Amino acid sequence: MTSSRLITAALSSLHPRSHGGRDRHFCIGVADIDPLTSKLDAAGVPYTRSASGRPAIFFRDPDANVIECVEGADPWR
Repeated sequence: MTSSRLITAALSSLHPRSHGGRDRHFCIGVADIDPLTSKLDAAGVPYTRSASGRPAIFFRDPDANVIECVEGADPWR
């Protein structure tokens, strides 16, 4: 079993852009999106769900880079 640690910091107001896949970002595949959203909620990290309805979320790291996490991503398709 693997574990992860979520490290958060306040985001700068210098990056007010919304996000949702329209800007440059990288994507991480996860087995289940729900535990991740629970951790983000508990840490007060804002995120948006994919507008397409697929199981994916977008949030920013402390340097305001966009990170996408998608459930069940197949990197070999």
